[in-house]
Amino acid sequence: MSDQRVWLVNADESVRSSYLVSGSRTDNVSAGTYQVYSHSLHAVAFDGRSTMDYMVRFTTGRSSPIGFHDIPVDRAGHPLQRVEELGSPRSHGCIRQRTADARRLWRFAPVGTTVVVLD
Repeated sequence: MSDQRVWLVNADESVRSSYLVSGSRTDNVSAGTYQVYSHSLHAVAFDGRSTMDYMVRFTTGRSSPIGFHDIPVDRAGHPLQRVEELGSPRSHGCIRQRTADARRLWRFAPVGTTVVVLD
């Protein structure tokens, strides 16, 4: 969490890729081991004010599921952050990624994939 980074790790423990993300501003995900439990190509934010693609859910927060997805857009289609801002906490709980990285993680992590969250 402190590095604001994702590592996609193969079964042989080699790193397939690593990249910057934007996680929660409130640290609402605890360090630990989780499992991917669902995918949605398109999703709506818990408050209904933004949408995102390539949602890969692995846990739940106080008010909604938490997962990986691309940078959300508001109702007018404007991104909620710039790609250049990845690497700093910006979300309400999920992990935001560039669209290309979100697609890569979507393909890499089917339901049942282990997700390890580090401090």
